[in-house]
Amino acid sequence: MKVRLAILGIAGLLAFGFVAQRAVAGNQCTPHTCASVIDQCIAEDGCEAMSGHDRAACRNDCAKGVRAACSENPAVCNGGSPSGAFLD
Repeated sequence: MKVRLAILGIAGLLAFGFVAQRAVAGNQCTPHTCASVIDQCIAEDGCEAMSGHDRAACRNDCAKGVRAACSENPAVCNGGSPSGAFLD
C-alpha cells in the first residue's frame, strides 16, 4: 500500500511539474510580451500605410508570425538572456 501511494505521489508531482512548465512557457509569447517586436514588424512591412482590410491583414500576419517565432525561440520576445547587462 505504501509503495502504491508513493508511486501515485511521484506521478502527481510529475504531472504538476508538466502543467506548470506549460503554463509558464505559454505566457512568454503573448501579444503583450511581444508588442515591441510586433510593432517593429508592422513598421518594416509598411502596414500603417495600408488601409482597411489590407492593413488589418498585415497587422495580423505580423502578430501571428512573431508569436510563431516566439514559440520556437522565446528569446524573440523576451530579449534573450536576462544577464545580458553584465556581459562585457
